[in-house]
Amino acid sequence: MINDDLGCIDYDESGAGPTIVLVPGSCSTGTAWRPIISHWGNTFHCVTTSLLGYGRSAERRTALDADISHEDGGAGTFAAWPQRVRDYAVETTAVNVLDWASAYGFHVTRDLLATVEVPTLVLWGGSSHPAVQRANELLGQCIPGASVAIIEGAAHFMIATHARQTAGVIAEHVASIEHANKTAVSLVSCTSRDRRSR
Repeated sequence: MINDDLGCIDYDESGAGPTIVLVPGSCSTGTAWRPIISHWGNTFHCVTTSLLGYGRSAERRTALDADISHEDGGAGTFAAWPQRVRDYAVETTAVNVLDWASAYGFHVTRDLLATVEVPTLVLWGGSSHPAVQRANELLGQCIPGASVAIIEGAAHFMIATHARQTAGVIAEHVASIEHANKTAVSLVSCTSRDRRSR
């Protein structure tokens, strides 16, 4: 737990190796990543957190931040959920409305995406909604040097339904970045030695 004047932030870490920060999606906590972390064993130093208002992270936003005009759900979706999931949804509805308001208030442009400098993996499920798939394709095209991958048969919550495949793709991405960084350091080191020998 991170203590802060504005409220506590849920925080946990485990494992060793390259650090991966795992942020959950809306309506979730850091525990959502447990299936992925279990597939990695201790290969990575995993840092998890919960979004504002979920788990043990304090809510910092107010109702003034919310605009529910964008809320829309498919008929029968709520009724199809197990009772404990419905209870959780009711409990966290106010927070989820703030999540959506935050998302709609953030305008992503090609120019903005072109400024991303960190190695990026854009990953989506082959059974995701076509609009989600297209949005991720565009992210992959607009972020410089981004890697893209599709988990066949997966949809929205692939970190639970396809944990093994998702964990594998992420691990491969991190390994390729680590290898590239070590190679770059080696080249810099060799160049420095060459200069000293002249």
